[in-house]
Amino acid sequence: MKRVAFLKVVNLLAFLTGCVALGTGLILGFRLTHGSGSATVLGLTRHDWGEVHFWVTLVLTAIVVVHILLHRTWLLHCAANHRYWRLGATFALGAVIVFAPVLAPKGTDGKHAQKQEHAKHH
Repeated sequence: MKRVAFLKVVNLLAFLTGCVALGTGLILGFRLTHGSGSATVLGLTRHDWGEVHFWVTLVLTAIVVVHILLHRTWLLHCAANHRYWRLGATFALGAVIVFAPVLAPKGTDGKHAQKQEHAKHH
């Protein structure tokens, strides 16, 4: 496959996958909000849509990585203006944004802890 045709396919996949990610996020945010119980949209519960959203966003992330790799020359020469530290700093900041919540220690919110404590005494 020629490079230009491959770029078109990658861009199309990125757009369509982004649309699915946005759509599933909107379902989670506005249709099946916290406390929606066993309600469904198109036969799927909030948990099911959360799974779909998670996997779709992982696929989208992989497609974006491919897209960035395919445009690395432009990134190095135009976007970074031959100042490679800018590009490195941008990707490092992106990595921190992605991985900081994953690596952060788990905690409990006050309400959940209070409910558990209350349940122990009754």
